Amino acid sequence: MNYILWLLIFVCLPTLFLWIRYGSLLWKYKQVFFYGILFVGLFAIPWDLFAIANNIWFWPREGVTGIRLFSIPIEEYLFMITAGIYVCTVALIVKYQPKRT
Repeated sequence: MNYILWLLIFVCLPTLFLWIRYGSLLWKYKQVFFYGILFVGLFAIPWDLFAIANNIWFWPREGVTGIRLFSIPIEEYLFMITAGIYVCTVALIVKYQPKRT
């Protein structure tokens, strides 16, 4: 399974379903998503660059498009953004979802 398909199935679809259900709640905290993505980028990009430079990990050629930015596949940047959005989404729902009695 290629990376983009994996992202769609396991990150984007669950996030989409949560936004359909809790969109009005989540939209109130849109600034959280900006800072969440910024935080992920500030830590994940340097880590990926370090990991690639030290042969800690790599991405198989057949699993990615081949488009790279600073030696990191574009899919990895998409993962950073979508995973950051997903984590913020779940955290906000858990924290602010009205309690059902």
